[in-house]
Order: sequence, then structure tokens, then C-alpha cells
Amino acid sequence: MKSILPILACLAGACISQEIRAQTPLPAGHSASSRAGAATPPAGDSNPGDALLRRALYAVDAQRSIAAKVRQKVDLLGRPMFGSGIYLQQGRGRERMLRLELKLQIATQTSSVQEICDGTALWIYEDFGEAKNLTRVDVARLMRARPKSPPPPAPPAVNAWFALGGLPKLLASLESSFRFGPVVESRLDDLRVWTLEGQWKPARLAELLPDQKAAIDSNAAVDLTKLAANLPDRVTLHVGCDDLFPYRIEYWRGEPAAKDTKANDHGKLLVLMELYEVQLGVAIDPRQFAYAPGDLQPTDRTQAFLDKLSLEEPASGEANQKLPPRR
Repeated sequence: MKSILPILACLAGACISQEIRAQTPLPAGHSASSRAGAATPPAGDSNPGDALLRRALYAVDAQRSIAAKVRQKVDLLGRPMFGSGIYLQQGRGRERMLRLELKLQIATQTSSVQEICDGTALWIYEDFGEAKNLTRVDVARLMRARPKSPPPPAPPAVNAWFALGGLPKLLASLESSFRFGPVVESRLDDLRVWTLEGQWKPARLAELLPDQKAAIDSNAAVDLTKLAANLPDRVTLHVGCDDLFPYRIEYWRGEPAAKDTKANDHGKLLVLMELYEVQLGVAIDPRQFAYAPGDLQPTDRTQAFLDKLSLEEPASGEANQKLPPRR
């Protein structure tokens, strides 16, 4: 196996280029929602799902630190994969540091991946048993880059949400690409959550299905089975009622009914990501975000990330301009 498909890599990549084109800073002076206010879903909003997602994004972005265990299930292109590990986040904005550590099981093969970002460099260490790969990405170059025009015809298959800001970036990419509808209260085990479902925004869907742009623009029926096989047709988010934390994210793909059978109401679950045993605002040892490559020679893949994200670096005369905001 030449590479590991990290958690949400292809799916988040489909959203991330839209987020890069529309980056906006958080409102000045905004802080996370209070616990008392968080238990009430948005009221009086024409789209309460979108409003709740924005509140969850602001709350996660405002956290001083996040420490959580992660488990995932991925079923893309008929290759089921299971993973478990940890997610650590500390600091805000350009000083944010990140660590994602996963053990992955694909059939009988066990692999592992570590992704560590100190705000300057992203290190990706992949252990396939006999083969071990180390990658370095210059995060500052990614943040200085701007989107190419036109956008790429296919989604990039890189873990862009992690490299560009972690969990807040993942939520921001969902906000920019999906339109969320009604909010309902439900439960994850003993945890009270708000559950909201998102559909592709028309503009983003038209980028993914250019042959159906006329139907999308006129709000006519669209054949979502024409989406790339690794892309969902909807996403479901479960957000804590008390803390607005995204405890579970599900990417779904509808499956057409076979002849003489009924269609599955839910479809196929492409990706399930759960964050549990979550600790907010706790002290995290800064050594968790330091990486020493040792004897293994790293490969610089900054340009590969830029290419797959359809980004280009500014001309020399623009190099000293202020960097765009980073969530």
C-alpha cells in the first residue's frame, strides 16, 4: 500500500477549496456560546441548521485547547477501513498546534499515521510495517497561497482540513459547502445532542456536476448518483446541546434501489467520525506538538499539497502582504 487514506481526507478535500476561496475571519470579540445558551437551538432563523453550525464553529475555534479520542469507519470504493486514536488542538489562529494519531486496520493489514503541526510545519509519519514514510509540509506557504482559477474538476485527496487549521477548518469547510436544515434533539448514548443534516449548496454542487448546472440553477431534479464515487450526497452532524461540540460527523451516499427492491432510506455510510472522552480547555504538554525526524529523511511535499489544493503562491511583489486569517 503506497499511501494511507487519512480520516476524512477525500471528503473534506471536496469542501476545502470552496472554503479557501471564501475565507472570512470570525466576528471581532466573539467568544464561545455559554453553556446556558447552548442548550437552546437557534430560534427565528430562516435556516436554523446553518445558524447552529456557525455557533458550533465559533465555539470550537474559541477553545484554548481540545483533547479527544477518535474512532472512525471509512468505506470508500469497497475498501472498509477502521481507525482509532487521538486528536489534540492547542492555541488559536496562526499559533494553533495540532496532533492527530491513528491506528488503521484495512482487512488484515495494520498501519498507523501521525500528523503533527506546530503552526509552522506539518509532519506526516506513516508506518506500513516494512515501509515507513515521513513527509514535511511548509504550512506558511500553504497559508500564503491563493486559489487558482478555474477550480479543479475533481476534489483533492489530501487531509487539507488538518493542515489548514484542524477541527475548526473541518467545520468551516462544511459551512461553506453544505446547507443545513432543521435541528432535532437526539442522543448519542447518554449525551444530548442537536442533530442536523446538510445538503450540497447549489454553487458547490454545480462545480462538482458541471453537466447538470442548468438543472441545479433552476432548482430542478439533479442526479446525485453522478457525483464521484468517494463523495457523499449529504452529511449529518451531531452537536452537543450543552457545549456545541461536534461529537459525530457522518457522510452518507444514497444508493439506487435494485430492480424489484426498495431503496435504502439511509443509503451507504461512507465515513463515520466520532470524538469522545472530550476535554476542553485542559493543559496539554507542548512536547505533544514537537516532532523530531531522527534518522528518517523527510520528503518535502509542500508543492504537492499546493497542487492538489489547486493553490498557487503569490508573485514575488506580493510575498510580503498580510496573510489571510486562519481559523
